[in-house]
Amino acid sequence: MLPGVIFTIVGGYTADIYGYEIVFMLSTIFSAIILLLEYLCLKETLKVGEKSSFIKLFKKKMKLLMNIDKDILNFYYITFLDAFAWSITTRILFGIFNKSYRFTNFELGLLATGNSLTWALIQIPLGKIIDKIGLKKSLIMSETIGLINMFLISFINDFKLILIIYSLCAIEPCIWIPSTRKYLADKTRVEKRGGELGRFMFLSGIASLPGSFLGGLMYDYISYNSPLILTGLLLIFVVLLIYYLVS
Repeated sequence: MLPGVIFTIVGGYTADIYGYEIVFMLSTIFSAIILLLEYLCLKETLKVGEKSSFIKLFKKKMKLLMNIDKDILNFYYITFLDAFAWSITTRILFGIFNKSYRFTNFELGLLATGNSLTWALIQIPLGKIIDKIGLKKSLIMSETIGLINMFLISFINDFKLILIIYSLCAIEPCIWIPSTRKYLADKTRVEKRGGELGRFMFLSGIASLPGSFLGGLMYDYISYNSPLILTGLLLIFVVLLIYYLVS
């Protein structure tokens, strides 16, 4: 998070002055350096056992993937809907800021910096709050903050206010991410936690696929703020599901 506080501003300023090509070029160079460092410095932790064909292994993993315990099935319904709701907006939000709100690249960098800085500063204190109030209340608080921010962004286009609101948007994932992981950990045996987390991430990714497409269509054919409003409405439904289905 801390590098994002600085370099998002640098990236936005560089794009405004020199264009996007230099930003993508620098990003590619740094990505290559990181990949090389990972190859040279990290050691493999996987212990190779009996070899199996890729197809056989894939079929086996897919069967395990869809075999969700009944105790956490409702939780998966909720997180699936949550991922879909957020994907409607998050993938196109900066495009909305740029095209409809007329924010410059430098201003977009400031927005990303404010979000990253807030995330870095509040993650540890919020973790303590989660432990104190419990997972269910934390999940409800997370989504409530998120839906309020979505509705505010839908009808406000002043940059200074958007900067404050988007910085506060970091509160939602700061609560949601550790709360969902802890919920899975509490509901899953130790030896199955890694696989359960992988399934959670996979299904969340699948849920996000149609949302981005839908958000783009709504932006093009309805209005610039229609994806934001739909996300807020779906999050209201998510809050209700958490209240009634999560124990």
